[in-house]
Order: sequence, then C-alpha cells, then structure tokens
Amino acid sequence: MPIVRKVIDVGKTSKAVILPKSWLDYYQNEKGRTIEQVTIEVNEVLRIAPFLPKLAKEEIMDGLDVLKRDIDLRWREKKEDET
Repeated sequence: MPIVRKVIDVGKTSKAVILPKSWLDYYQNEKGRTIEQVTIEVNEVLRIAPFLPKLAKEEIMDGLDVLKRDIDLRWREKKEDET
C-alpha cells in the first residue's frame, strides 16, 4: 500500500518530500548504518532507495576482527560446555 506524502516548498525554487522515519529506522537497523543519502531513480515513477557506499577497508577489517573474536568466544564456550 503506498504512503501518500505532501510535496513541500524548500526555499524559493525547490520542492521536497519528507521520508517516513519508520522507513529510515528500518533500513538503519537492517544495515547497521546511518542512512545519510538516498538514490532516486527517475522514470514515470520515482524509486527511492538508501545509498550505502561500500565500506572503507579499515571498517571491513574491524568488522572481521569482531566476528573472529565472537566465533572464538563461542568455540571456547562450546568446549567448556562439553567438558
């Protein structure tokens, strides 16, 4: 079911549509990242999607380190449970 939003004036020559907070919250929780930009596909229908640029190498490596520690901790807990 489509959500109806007003088109509002922004300044003298621009218009805007406010994005629903629930939509932003959903994607931010789903992706674990703040949505700061969106892409807009313009045809007969406007299609808006969150813009999530690829993570910098350091962010990816930090995430892998956290994942590795989590796996190691779970493995140790499992070994302790087995004994």
